[in-house]
Amino acid sequence: LAELVAQSFFRGLLEGRLAAIEPLCAQRVRLEGRWVNKAELRHRLLSMMKRVRQRSLRLRKVVVLPLAEMIRRFGPPPKRLAAALRPGDLIALARFDQLGAVAALRRQGRFYRVHLVSD
Repeated sequence: LAELVAQSFFRGLLEGRLAAIEPLCAQRVRLEGRWVNKAELRHRLLSMMKRVRQRSLRLRKVVVLPLAEMIRRFGPPPKRLAAALRPGDLIALARFDQLGAVAALRRQGRFYRVHLVSD
């Protein structure tokens, strides 16, 4: 299920489908190093979508790993991300044509929600 959320989030970002992305996000999301609420998240996602369209990016691959596995493979996360992560979080690593992005997913009830996004 987390893989589907991650794929849908990044594909929705590329395709400019804000209405599809918003329900996948937590009430507060850590975006580019700071917490934002739903209203600010909406504004910032629209800005990200505009930048994505300008670059004509394509999604190559999304890999979802438990936080512990990500740390084992790649080392500890940067400090600006580490404070927002908890044991049990899943990390989605997205590879685009020219760059990559990271989203952290946390279980909320039966579902996973995106609670952190960074490049």
